Amino acid sequence: MLAELYQRHQAAFDRYQSLLLKWNEKINLTAITSPNEIAERHFQDSLALIPALQAWGDSENVSRETFSEGLSLLDLGAGGGFPGIPLKIAMPSWKVTLVDSVKKKCDFMKEVVRSLALSDVEIRHQALEPNQPLGPFDLVITRAAFSLTKFLELGALHLNPSGRMVAYKGMEIEAEIKEAEETRLRHQLSPFKSYIYRLPVSKAQRQLIMTQSLS
Repeated sequence: MLAELYQRHQAAFDRYQSLLLKWNEKINLTAITSPNEIAERHFQDSLALIPALQAWGDSENVSRETFSEGLSLLDLGAGGGFPGIPLKIAMPSWKVTLVDSVKKKCDFMKEVVRSLALSDVEIRHQALEPNQPLGPFDLVITRAAFSLTKFLELGALHLNPSGRMVAYKGMEIEAEIKEAEETRLRHQLSPFKSYIYRLPVSKAQRQLIMTQSLS
């Protein structure tokens, strides 16, 4: 599934990769510089949210279209644009907002959006504060930017009443989940669900930790 999604939009991802490597010579965007590893560990990994949302909808007997057409997404700590921009490439109807506190990274993301002619993408250069709502959004996500507790603290106030939060994580996060339980309850979020997947080439295992607003 991830490889197929990637290949369907490979021309856009090739252009994105070229810009990433060019800008990475000037600013620290990624430690991964092998083209094949960028394709798998950044682009295809980012796309894992799409089958995860489909599986989530299926498990709750909700139409898949609910999670695809016109969805509003907020990516916190977007850095080099992962996962928000790869998701936008694959799901052009999504409305995507990317936030990062580093101006040079925001400048890079703006260049990618311009180069790929992506519409309905907003990039915000700002520090995240727990009391500054940006939304509401259908979906708030993060990848390798925050602990689960910090993500809930920063992200919950941006959700619409039925909005969902998803954190991209590795496999050894039991302590993180336990630590985040009090925060989850305080923000009236549903019990955590885990969507486990493997990257297509390295077979490395990853998971998405998902929760939903109950307010």
